[in-house]
Amino acid sequence: GRGRAWPGPRRRHADRIRQLKAAGARLIVFDVICAEPSDPEDDLLFTEAIRSAGNVILSSTVEKSETSRVSQQILVQPYQPFRQAAKGVGLTLVTPDGDGIVRRFYLHPSDEVTLPEVVARHYYANLSLPPRLAGLIHFPGPPGHIYTVSYSRLLEGPDASLAARLKGKIVLIGRILGASPTAQAYAFYTPFFSNTGQLMSGVEIHAQVIRTLLRGNLGRELGLLPKLSLNLAVLLIFGWLLARVSPFSGMGVLMSFIL
Repeated sequence: GRGRAWPGPRRRHADRIRQLKAAGARLIVFDVICAEPSDPEDDLLFTEAIRSAGNVILSSTVEKSETSRVSQQILVQPYQPFRQAAKGVGLTLVTPDGDGIVRRFYLHPSDEVTLPEVVARHYYANLSLPPRLAGLIHFPGPPGHIYTVSYSRLLEGPDASLAARLKGKIVLIGRILGASPTAQAYAFYTPFFSNTGQLMSGVEIHAQVIRTLLRGNLGRELGLLPKLSLNLAVLLIFGWLLARVSPFSGMGVLMSFIL
């Protein structure tokens, strides 16, 4: 349930926040929903660590509630003391296309601001993003392309080499597939699945969207007129090729276009 602190007592999260802050992390982003209270002392330590660090961003989510007559969406926010202490809160949302593959991001699918936008705006205070921005995610590589550190390594405290890699960086904390035998993570199909057979965890997709926003290299789809123009150009080239080759070669050209 949402009330269970992950992974383990929240005082451990408080320790990790202090360690990451000391290592020079620019932003600490929890892609984990902390919606309900746990042990009062643990929650107090976690709240104080969030407030003291001043660079912690938390996540909210939307849950669907259905009965025989009513279907409604419920916004699940972080526990109020955490929310008040945090630098910001953003909605975690991954939206697959109709075929189940995640290709696009939507910054404002509702009145709530999504987690990637909150993170990007806090990273670059003067970042200009159009309202209702949506686009294609620029995936630089398959699952695992984003630098990842196991939570257990953080529990031991960042060593000098790890601290050097964390300095000035955005650190996202969330569930990754295969991190442990018992780890559970939301995972999705991406354009890389057909080649790798690997799903991508939601936290890594959020990292890819944040990276896309900060670098400004989001992909955009062609509108209807450009698509029609492109299709017409392909057909004209195809017809030109057929007119210049023999019938049997023309079959080869046709086969190549089909394949």
